[in-house]
Amino acid sequence: MQIYPVLLLSFINRLPETPRWFIFHERQDDARDALVDIYGEGDAKEKFDELVQAHEDESSHSVGYSDMIWPSGSQFHQTAVTVMGQVNQALTGYGAVSVYGPQIFELLGFGVTEAEYLTEGNYISYFILMTFAWLLIDRVGRRILMIGGAFAISICFLILTVLGYLAMNSDNLGVPNLAVSIPGSVVLFIATAIFGIGWLSEVWLIPTEIYPSTSRAQGSAVSVVVWGIANFAVTLLTPIGFNNLRYWLFLVFAITNLFAGWWTWVSFSVSRNPQEKSADVANLGVFARDWRENFRGESAILRRCQGTKQLACEQGQRWRVQAHAQRRERRWPGRRDRSTIRWWILKTISTT
Repeated sequence: MQIYPVLLLSFINRLPETPRWFIFHERQDDARDALVDIYGEGDAKEKFDELVQAHEDESSHSVGYSDMIWPSGSQFHQTAVTVMGQVNQALTGYGAVSVYGPQIFELLGFGVTEAEYLTEGNYISYFILMTFAWLLIDRVGRRILMIGGAFAISICFLILTVLGYLAMNSDNLGVPNLAVSIPGSVVLFIATAIFGIGWLSEVWLIPTEIYPSTSRAQGSAVSVVVWGIANFAVTLLTPIGFNNLRYWLFLVFAITNLFAGWWTWVSFSVSRNPQEKSADVANLGVFARDWRENFRGESAILRRCQGTKQLACEQGQRWRVQAHAQRRERRWPGRRDRSTIRWWILKTISTT
């Protein structure tokens, strides 16, 4: 268990410092050196100018925790997205799967030793397959991965509910144990891989990308606190659920995944009228539509900005969208970005 921390410590001194943090603390020379380490001499100056401009645009707005937690605050919507992202990640049930993996495999009909080996194998495949998120998270986008992942995990848990019933009643039904336990383990492996790709890292990226520099640290702190509370609640209630609900607990997780997918779909969707400001937050159950449009604009940064027609966010980051579009145009003149087409398709679907 100590091998990975030792390897991490041996390489951590090679990681560059954070340029944005240097600029925030007026250490310009250190910021330039860090950008050279990251991007090289060619792009470092352009990146430095962008970060300095961002700092000037955002530093004029002082943000405190009161602006984040009260509905009237300037960062309340961002905080709500951050909080619900962590809550929904906990509702996927994978805090329970990570902690109680052996018990789940035993419920599917395996012995104690086999269940422990399968749990280890599940962790290994989880570690390998979640690296696909590196390839997909910017190309596909946070929203698609989270929504698709939640609904796919929900289907897996529905299948596990049926298989759990067959495993616990195999003697009465005359069903061989392996005919249930093997498909059940395969489904659980698939669900774990989907979680690693669709939900593991996305909820951690969002608070670092939707807050301005002046409140990014506070937003990340809120995210960590909510993550701890939400996962504590799920892992505390899971053994109680297994003792009382047994395989029906899979059905509970299927429902909570449907809620997580639905909430993400609604809260990240696009309104018909970007200037609409009359939407009722309480009636929508999430956020006013004009803010959702702004979040989509900010998500353009998350999904490679998607061309010059994409909306820019309201928090001093319009320059980032424009600069990214200009760089893409210089690199690929006249090329139509496929993600732009995808964005218009998503907009059409989400507004019909």
